[in-house]
Amino acid sequence: MKKLSLVLICVLVLTMGLFAEEKKNEDVFHVCYYIGIEATGSTVFRVNLVVHTDDREIVGYGKIQGLMPPVNIPVELDGHYTLMGWEKKFFNVVHLTGYQGLYQKKGSPLKVERVQLFMVLSEDWQSGTASYLYMDNDGKWKEVRNVPVKRIQCRTEK
Repeated sequence: MKKLSLVLICVLVLTMGLFAEEKKNEDVFHVCYYIGIEATGSTVFRVNLVVHTDDREIVGYGKIQGLMPPVNIPVELDGHYTLMGWEKKFFNVVHLTGYQGLYQKKGSPLKVERVQLFMVLSEDWQSGTASYLYMDNDGKWKEVRNVPVKRIQCRTEK
């Protein structure tokens, strides 16, 4: 009887661990966005993100690209989101900071802030609007306001 009880307890503990791991995996999802208008030469921001719903943290990477003016800024992103309601609708309000790493000969790498991204997304994370600031190659901050955000298929390369 004691052996059977011990076996049942072990099965129960293992099962609980599996469910906890399964729940943990549900608390993370991958999402990618195209931020900007789809017009030749316009500046666009593509982001590839991992969202952690348990602590509302977001990490990933992105790239701002454009022809007029010429811009190509890859960044590592991290930040957070919150769920907000307005007139019986809910929205995900996202704030991300983008960094580029500069490596020094001695010591640890230095991260330089290059982007501030603010998005208001639908509750299902499919679309929304964004505004962002980015530092151009001359060290001047540029602002892009109120552009559409559209969820796209994620690609694996940066």
